[in-house]
Amino acid sequence: METKKFLCLDSVRGIAALCVIFSHSFLWFAPYLHTGVNPPSDFSVFIFNSPITFFFKGSSAVMLFFILSGFVLTRACVSSRNKFEYISSAIIKRYFRLNIPVAASIFICFTLSSLGLFTADKLGVTAYLSSHYTANVSFNEAIYDAVFGGIISGSPKFNYVLWTINIEFFGSLLIFAINGMCHKNVKLLRNFSLIAVIACFLFGSEREAYYGLFFMGSALAATNIYAAPSFISRKYFSIAIIFSSLYLLGYNEYTQWSYSYKWLFRAAHSLLSRLSVDVPVHVFLPSLGAFLLIYAIIRNESLASKLESKFLSFFGKLSFSLYLLHTFLLALVAPIINITLGGGIMPGLICAFAVIALTTMFSVPFYAYVDKRSISIANKMPMIFSKLVMQRIIRRRA
Repeated sequence: METKKFLCLDSVRGIAALCVIFSHSFLWFAPYLHTGVNPPSDFSVFIFNSPITFFFKGSSAVMLFFILSGFVLTRACVSSRNKFEYISSAIIKRYFRLNIPVAASIFICFTLSSLGLFTADKLGVTAYLSSHYTANVSFNEAIYDAVFGGIISGSPKFNYVLWTINIEFFGSLLIFAINGMCHKNVKLLRNFSLIAVIACFLFGSEREAYYGLFFMGSALAATNIYAAPSFISRKYFSIAIIFSSLYLLGYNEYTQWSYSYKWLFRAAHSLLSRLSVDVPVHVFLPSLGAFLLIYAIIRNESLASKLESKFLSFFGKLSFSLYLLHTFLLALVAPIINITLGGGIMPGLICAFAVIALTTMFSVPFYAYVDKRSISIANKMPMIFSKLVMQRIIRRRA
């Protein structure tokens, strides 16, 4: 199996994190771009009906995160020399790798809330998302969510994106489990992953469908991508795949009313009706788009090299920090912009760029002192656990 590192995928994470910021900004200022409900102008109707709404579809960006995680984690498992030792170590590390930055974000939110800096309710702003972080919270609640509530149950009290980190954590454990079960049989891993994808979409709820995305990434990682027919790597074919994937990434549960997606909604539901199956189409179609996008980028080395530019790699490096911190900056900035400029697409864009600039600025130290160090701390945990177990064994024997 190829052991090549796809640095371009880090840039994809960074771009996806920026898309989430645009998504949340428009939910504040122009929710009709997401839902199509009560658009105030012909231009708003035009945007909702357009096939290029992927850049502010945060749910699609999250699906991209999940598939990327399944892909990257599986490749790491498969390429490891001592697979079982690697997987057991990775399971221990995963909680600390994810939860240290999560816990830090929770305490940041608690501090800002305690200082009374979330002012949407005081300013009379009632936009969607504006009520988050305005309720009274206690230090004990922050401690609980920092240790358990955030990552284990996805509590949104101190950071409303933590429902995705909760799925990320358990999805990662599923990937480690399936890799351990298949040991070094890559073909079995690929087949098992594909079966798991089908099972998650056919027999599960929307949440289980999200777990299916990790298996999508795992199946792709267990496939020899470069063994595909040579015409797939041709420039124009890759471009066609990318445009198709971006189109699919613009789909959500509301786009059944969009002129650009009506036919797709009807075709998908007609097919499912004929097959007598119930699949969450609003998850499957954009996730298919995310899958195709990752495949096309990996397969097209020219595009992959462009995504490895210093500028995009910078955002890729900060992606987790951007994702965790942007909701607080949005809650601080959006009410002021809303009071000053009102609602609408232009104030939403102004807010998005302001939040991106501020979040990037604060993400640099957060990455250096929290995110990066969480990796270092997580890497030490298997050894610490091992020593604790050995000490307990020695005490029992004594």
